[in-house]
Amino acid sequence: MRRATRLLMLWAAALTGALPLPAAGITGRVLDAETGAPVVGAMLTATRAQPAAAGALPSSGAPGAEAPPHHEVTVFSGQDGVFALPAPDGSGPLALRARRIGWADARLAPVDAAGEPLVIRLARERDLAALAAQLPANRWWALVLARVEDEAQREELVRQCAYCHQQGSEATRRSRTPAEWAELLDRMGRMGGIVSPALRARIPELFEAAYAPEHAIPALTAGAGDPDFAPPPSAEVRGGRVRIDEWELGGPASMQHDLAVHPDGRVYAVDMTQDRVHRLDPAAPDGGRRSWAIPRGELPLGGVLAAAGQPSPPGHDAHVGPHSLQVAPDGALWITLALGNQLARFDPGSESFTIHEIPEGAYPHTLRFDARGRIWYTIAASNHVGMLDPATGEARAIRLPARSWGGAFTMRLLQAFL
Repeated sequence: MRRATRLLMLWAAALTGALPLPAAGITGRVLDAETGAPVVGAMLTATRAQPAAAGALPSSGAPGAEAPPHHEVTVFSGQDGVFALPAPDGSGPLALRARRIGWADARLAPVDAAGEPLVIRLARERDLAALAAQLPANRWWALVLARVEDEAQREELVRQCAYCHQQGSEATRRSRTPAEWAELLDRMGRMGGIVSPALRARIPELFEAAYAPEHAIPALTAGAGDPDFAPPPSAEVRGGRVRIDEWELGGPASMQHDLAVHPDGRVYAVDMTQDRVHRLDPAAPDGGRRSWAIPRGELPLGGVLAAAGQPSPPGHDAHVGPHSLQVAPDGALWITLALGNQLARFDPGSESFTIHEIPEGAYPHTLRFDARGRIWYTIAASNHVGMLDPATGEARAIRLPARSWGGAFTMRLLQAFL
C-alpha cells in the first residue's frame, strides 16, 4: 500500500485456455540469469512508471471523481517462463516488475508495449535477509507461535491477534520500545482484541525474540536450496490463466474495509477512516471510480468512541465509521455505521443516503439479509444482534447470553459508558 488503499480484482480464465491479450500488451520470457532455465510462476506486474499524485477528495455529500486512476495488472509466467501481460490503463510511461521468491526483483522502465518480446533474466537472491523478507507473512508468524508451548495460550494469541489484522507482515514484525508495545496493546484492547494479563505480559518478548534478525533469518532461510523451499504457484494460475487488476481508491489515510459486488458488475467499498462509499467499474477503461461522503449529522470525530475518550488515529476523519455492506434484494446498499450506532441505505440510482438509528446497543458491526429481505446485524460492543425490516420499519435488538454474570455486567457497563 502506498498512497491509497488498493482494490484487487481477480480474473480467472477457463481451464481450457488463457485470457486474451489486448493489442497493447507486453510479452516476453523470464529466465534464470545463471542457468538460462525458465523461471516458472514469476509474477509480472505492469504499471505506469509515474502515476499521478492523489488529489483531495470532496468533503460534501455530492459525488466526486477520484484522483487520476492508478492501475496495475499482474500475471504469472508459465511452465516455459513465457508471459503475456495487458498494459494497464493510462497514458504515462510503462514500467514492469518481475519477482519470484528465491530471485532478486527485476524492474524495467520504460517498457514499450508495442515492442519486441522481452527476455528478463532474474539473478538468484544471495542476501539471506532479503530472501527472508520475500517470504509470506504466515512463515514469519509461525516463528511466534512456535514459542508458545501452552496450547490454550497459543489459541488465545491466534484468536485475539490474528482475527483482525494479518500477523507476520512487515508492519507487525518490526521492533518496538516498551512504551510502543503498551500503546499498541491498549489500542488493540479498545478495538475488542482483549488478551489475558499473562499473555499480554508475554507478547512483547514473544514478538521481539521471534522476529529478531539473528534468529528469524537463519530459521526462515534454512533449506533455501531445496526445490520445495518456495514452490511456484499452482498450474491453474500460471501462463495467463489468471489476471490480477489493482486500483487505488481513496486518499492517503483511506482504509477500504468491506466490499460488495453489485448485480450490475460494479464494485462498492466502504472507507472506514474517511466516512465514504467508493465505487469501481472494472468494465470501464479507467475503472470508472466514484466516491460519496456518508452523512455525519452532528456526530463528533470518533463518533460514539469519542465519548469514551478513545483518540482517533492521525489522519482519520471518521465520525460514523462505515464497516460492513451488503447489496439488498432491491439493489440498494446497506451499511453498518459502527461509530455512529446507525445503519445507512445507499441508493445507487439516486446516489442518496437514508440513515437509520439502531434501537439499542453500541457498535453495529456486520450485516446480512435473510430470505425475507430483513437485515440482521451484530452489535459488537454490547453483545447484541439487531434486526431491521425495511419493508415494515420494524427494528429490534436481541441481547446475546454472556458466559458469566461478570461478563453480562461488563457488557452492560460498556454500553452505558459508550
